[in-house]
Amino acid sequence: MEDWQTATTLHDLGELTARWLEGAGGHPGYDGRPDEETLPIAGHLAAANRSGYVTYSSQPEFHGPGYDGATWWQRAAVEGLTDQAGLDRLRRAAARHPRLHIVAQTAARVRTSYKEAVPVSAREDGGPRGMLGQPRLEETTCAFGARLPVRELVLMFGGQVSPALRRVLRGAVQVTIADRYWGGWSRRCGARWTSSRPADRPTPHTCT
Repeated sequence: MEDWQTATTLHDLGELTARWLEGAGGHPGYDGRPDEETLPIAGHLAAANRSGYVTYSSQPEFHGPGYDGATWWQRAAVEGLTDQAGLDRLRRAAARHPRLHIVAQTAARVRTSYKEAVPVSAREDGGPRGMLGQPRLEETTCAFGARLPVRELVLMFGGQVSPALRRVLRGAVQVTIADRYWGGWSRRCGARWTSSRPADRPTPHTCT
C-alpha cells in the first residue's frame, strides 16, 4: 500500500482506485477485491476515477430476494471526491438525465452529518401495495451522501496519508449521485415511491 501513502492528489487516488477496480493492486479501505455486485460496473467506475471523480462507495440497482428471504430494493448510486471543476462537469452531466439526484458538500468540521443523506437500500414490508402497485418500505438500511469529516476520509484511504493529500481531502467536494427511482420499479411503471417509514438517521456503515 506504499503508493497510497505517497499519493498527493485526487488524480493519484483516482488512478490507484481505477487499478484496484480493474484487478491490479489493493485498496486500503477494502479487504480484497471489489464486491461481486461491483464487477459489472467496475469499468465505468474506473473511467470515472481517471476523469477526476474518486469513488469510494457504489452500488447498482437491485430488486429481489435478500439474505433474509424478504424483497429488497436498491437505487443505483455512487459517492466520491472531486474538485470544483469536476463538480461542474458532474452537474452538467446530471442535468442531462432528470432521474439523477446529486448532492455536493465539503468536509464536515467535526463529526459526520447525515442531513443530506439519500436512502439507497431498503426492505419491503410485505403489506398491501399502493394504487399503482408501488411497494412500501419497512426499513432503510443504507444511505449515501453523508458529509464526512477529514479524519474519516483519511481512514478510508489507509490512515497514513501525506500532508499534501490531507490538505486536498480537506478542500475536496464530496459528491453523491443517486437514481431517483428504485431498482426494478421504474422499468415497469416509471413512478417514484418513498418509504412508508423513512429512517430518522440512515446508517451508512450497514451498507454492503
